[in-house]
Amino acid sequence: MDNKTKKVEFLGYDDFEKIEELEFHKLPITIYKLLNPYEIIVFTFLLNRWKLSRFKNWVDENNNVYLLGAIKSLSDEMGIDRKTLMSVLNRLEKKEYIKVTRKRARGNVYYLTDKILKAIKNETEK
Repeated sequence: MDNKTKKVEFLGYDDFEKIEELEFHKLPITIYKLLNPYEIIVFTFLLNRWKLSRFKNWVDENNNVYLLGAIKSLSDEMGIDRKTLMSVLNRLEKKEYIKVTRKRARGNVYYLTDKILKAIKNETEK
């Protein structure tokens, strides 16, 4: 082996704590039956944002947690082109997993609905 070739090491039993230190998105396994890969990426991102919004106490007058975001900034953060992101958001909205209130100046207001939780529960009980 020359100096330019680096040896690859396998993750071992003692590497568990290193992995646990990384940030992961926790998803129910049944979500893979309900959403396609792009929908999973976008929904997971929105769910993570929802958690942050809840932490910041971003709630409306009905105590519903909302998140804000312009399409451009969301697509940049997710690494998805704008056209694809808009298509995925529209599909999630048609499935009633999210509700989007379109605003011009500050971006859109997004709500997650409980329909996804019900669908996950139904899929889990099969």
